[in-house]
Amino acid sequence: MLMLGALERGLSLRDFKDLTPGMLLDYIITYNNERRYDADGDTRETVRQATQVDFDRF
Repeated sequence: MLMLGALERGLSLRDFKDLTPGMLLDYIITYNNERRYDADGDTRETVRQATQVDFDRF
């Protein structure tokens, strides 16, 4: 299941030589957090450039 998830998200079989299962899981989680799906199944980017207001709030 982990392998299928990683392959669906753009990793190749060659990447599995260098990555541990934990690293693969981290990749999948990060990939999913950066992309959200709307009702039609289309992806939309959720990461945006921080503004000065964002830094001021921090």
